[in-house]
Amino acid sequence: MSSESARMSALSQLPKIDIGMVLGSERLPPPRGPVRLDLGGIDTSEAPAVLQHCFARLGFRYDLQRLPGMPFAASLALNALPGMLIAEGRLHGTSARRRSFHVQDDTDILMLVNRRGTFLVEQFGRQEMLGDGEAILVSGADPSVLSHGATGEMLALR
Repeated sequence: MSSESARMSALSQLPKIDIGMVLGSERLPPPRGPVRLDLGGIDTSEAPAVLQHCFARLGFRYDLQRLPGMPFAASLALNALPGMLIAEGRLHGTSARRRSFHVQDDTDILMLVNRRGTFLVEQFGRQEMLGDGEAILVSGADPSVLSHGATGEMLALR
């Protein structure tokens, strides 16, 4: 088994977040210890909206859209540490737009690592296409667009 396959297999062993619990209305506290958010069982036409709601409950506000003609997948390991949230896994076929009203009280910085696939980052009127293994710092206090193409895997530190 390759190291990449072993890593993804290890992520699949984490306790899974109950999507029904996440779909409530109050902001959730960060999960204790690593957990897995997997939308594999959700209808793909509804999955971006479900993921957007899940992210909002965890404190990440985005307008999520499915990219036309691309397969959608979301299976992420989440781990909250003091002062940092880590997300790692598959996220592709989506475009996440943070508008000015999403960032009003946000002062965070995000380090985004494109592990595999295509990952377009737009902020401050610039576009950066990240290749495999490339990383970028993004201001959480400013509007941005993050687009994950097909077969995307990422690591995000917030």
